[in-house]
Amino acid sequence: MPIHHVWGRGALFFRPPYQFIRRFSLQSAEPTAQVVLTNGLPRFYIPLPSRKETCIFTMRPLSNTVGDLIEAIQKEDKGIDRIALLSSDGLRIAKANSIELLLSSNFTIEINDQKYSVDISSLDLPKDVSSSELNHIRTLIGQLNCALNADDVYAERERELRRRIEDITAKLEPFEQVSVLSLAIAAERTRRLTWIGLGAMGLQFGLLARLTWWEYSWDIMEPVTYFVGYGTTMAMYAYYVVTRQDYSFPQVFDREYLKIFYKKASEKGFDVERYNQLSDKLAALRSDLRRLRDPLYLRLPLQQTGLLVKEDVKESLETDCSPSSSAAPFTSPPSDKHLT
Repeated sequence: MPIHHVWGRGALFFRPPYQFIRRFSLQSAEPTAQVVLTNGLPRFYIPLPSRKETCIFTMRPLSNTVGDLIEAIQKEDKGIDRIALLSSDGLRIAKANSIELLLSSNFTIEINDQKYSVDISSLDLPKDVSSSELNHIRTLIGQLNCALNADDVYAERERELRRRIEDITAKLEPFEQVSVLSLAIAAERTRRLTWIGLGAMGLQFGLLARLTWWEYSWDIMEPVTYFVGYGTTMAMYAYYVVTRQDYSFPQVFDREYLKIFYKKASEKGFDVERYNQLSDKLAALRSDLRRLRDPLYLRLPLQQTGLLVKEDVKESLETDCSPSSSAAPFTSPPSDKHLT
């Protein structure tokens, strides 16, 4: 066995080699905690007190919190009674803080009675991004996603709109059968009342003419015709006072039309409110479908926009002529107390 010698003060001492090796084997490295970035994710190297070994914990900076890290450490080592994370000022870091905020400065991990300082200066973390830059990045990501998946998104959206339009059209079909019949009856009776009014005016004209030129003289009938005309004016004013509507022939026609329609609809059990709701939904869905096919929304080249506009015009005309869209939603029925 070789002999190692060490020079002392004027004397030569011989020492066995195993004593030298033994002295160094008793000096164990002090456990430390550190953070290392791997593929953009921070990995925490934490010494566990029970097994005297270091365990790696990988966290997500944005989605994970300090509480998640503490829970993971306690779950890994059941012998940990107390664990806390302290800032460089000695203040305790709340569990609700994110890992990103934790890595913004140096901190200390206190496990039971041991404290481990963590230096993040070597991580070379990126600086905070301003709100304007973050909005610009989000816009670019949205445009990239739209460019990559635009066709699929538009096709899926169009299928969904068509499916909903078909469902509402199917729900409107039984209403349409009753509404068409009620509308026909209302239109026929309103037209009949219009002709009856014209006949009454003609009869009044003939009666006054007979009394003026055959039965009596103009001197006698002039006051009569004056009061007849003034009475007609009073009747028109009374109509406005009762109905709060101007006495014009289109409004009178529409009022009588709606009166007859609501009367027939109530007799046949026709739910006008439900019909109006479904009609409004159908109109909104068709409007969304036309907007979805808009060339500006689809970002089509200029040479294709002309063809697409023609298709939209053709579809719009077909929609306006279809039976399901022929009847507009009805307004509220006139109250009986307003009738003269």
